[in-house]
Amino acid sequence: MNRIPLPSRDTILSIFNYENGWGFLIKKKNGRMAEETIKINKQGFGVGRVIYFLETGEQPENLKRIDGNYRNNKFDNLTPITEQEKLREGQKRKREEFKESETILKAKNLIDEGYSGYQIYKNLMKGEISHPTFRRYLGDYYESKKIEKKKDFLEQVKDSFLRNNKIGKYTMDEMSIGVETLTEALNLFNIEKQDNLTGNTNNLRHGIIRPDFFEKIDCEENAYFLGLMYADGYVVIRENKPKSTSHLAAISLKSSDDYLLEKFSDLIYGKRLLSKIIYEKEEHSDAYKFSIHNKRICLDLINLGCVPNKSKILQFPTEEQVPENLIHHFIRGYFDGDGSCGIYGEKDKLQFSICGSVFFIDSLSKYLNKKFNYKFSCYNAGNIKVVASSHSQKVIEFRDFIYENSSISMKRKRDIFFRK
Repeated sequence: MNRIPLPSRDTILSIFNYENGWGFLIKKKNGRMAEETIKINKQGFGVGRVIYFLETGEQPENLKRIDGNYRNNKFDNLTPITEQEKLREGQKRKREEFKESETILKAKNLIDEGYSGYQIYKNLMKGEISHPTFRRYLGDYYESKKIEKKKDFLEQVKDSFLRNNKIGKYTMDEMSIGVETLTEALNLFNIEKQDNLTGNTNNLRHGIIRPDFFEKIDCEENAYFLGLMYADGYVVIRENKPKSTSHLAAISLKSSDDYLLEKFSDLIYGKRLLSKIIYEKEEHSDAYKFSIHNKRICLDLINLGCVPNKSKILQFPTEEQVPENLIHHFIRGYFDGDGSCGIYGEKDKLQFSICGSVFFIDSLSKYLNKKFNYKFSCYNAGNIKVVASSHSQKVIEFRDFIYENSSISMKRKRDIFFRK
């Protein structure tokens, strides 16, 4: 790029004062200081370029400020660069400015709040920041937070191991980890592991205070948590495993709903026995898991209809399994797991939906139709079925029914239903 030549040294100094070491010029006519640009014969010139010319007599195409401060035009801070170098400097300056931008600060705040990179650039900041930009400007920051997160998770593993009398196999099942992760946690916290990772099977039973919790549905608590297990829990029977791990009942919920698992754990164990799940896939949010290693509880759950591999075969419970006077607590538990509610339209109408296996939803919809003398919407959605309604009065009747005399529920759904 060919720049307009500077006026002669004499012309410049006839209009401006300059002394060696200054990073500015002073106009003789009014004494005003010029730090960035000046005009001579209606033509603009950069102050840095003028100072470099006054000091050396040279007029390079481009100048670089060594300290990166483009207002610092002192001669010892100026050095000539090529056009290509100038472009690189400009790009570098833009990158540095972008690092301090509102976009980057917003993304850092979301990382601090626990959101994954995938959630940030795919959803929360879609259109503001791309995947490559995220990796370039936030990769190191994100990785450092992941390391902190991993350490927190390994501490959870360590706590589980100690809580369960150093029964490694129980910890691995409870935390959904392999022996490598368990070993990593124990090494990190300098805990000596047993040669036999399975441990003493009698230790598994020491904490359970209610092995008969699901023997018979006779109260709000076991009716509600049976419903929640129907929706989000599972039962596994592994005959080829040691007795300590052959029977497992478990359930996972989002971190924000962990108080429900805490209540469940307190009813079974008399204390909080939850493990935090940190998913490898970025699109998942962290969750908490509650595991029960107890043959009697697992068999009782199966007898109550919460069978292994239940996704496509789950049936609505019979009255022998869940009495009529407690069925609303069961339905509320199931709704908190596999139901949803919301407010839509200009009139802020309430609506709800519940999904599940074809068998379960067919029976549930028949029950609701009879209960409320109204035919609720029921339709297929892939391999599952859905029962739903947006009829204001019936939605309110359904809401009042499932929350009648209730002391346990998922707060975020209850708040929507009652418009809090």
